[in-house]
Amino acid sequence: MTEPSQLAYRQYQKALRLWPKDNLRPGCQIQDAVARRVETTFAAGQGAAEQKELAQANAMHALLENRFAAKVSRQAPCNIDDALCKVD
Repeated sequence: MTEPSQLAYRQYQKALRLWPKDNLRPGCQIQDAVARRVETTFAAGQGAAEQKELAQANAMHALLENRFAAKVSRQAPCNIDDALCKVD
């Protein structure tokens, strides 16, 4: 692996370690699915996709760090008129 792909691989591994477990579906964890995809991608040596892989690993970290919480309002509108006013 080249240096950028090593960085992306390490970022993925760190994100997968930190990702919370899904207690409702113990046999179906997102970490397992992502780990399988990461292993096959990096084993195949897809050098052209290094930047894409790094961006996806960073996106996982952004979700873990809850960077988007301030950008998305969690408060639901009281009625449909309020919702339409916020869209306009």
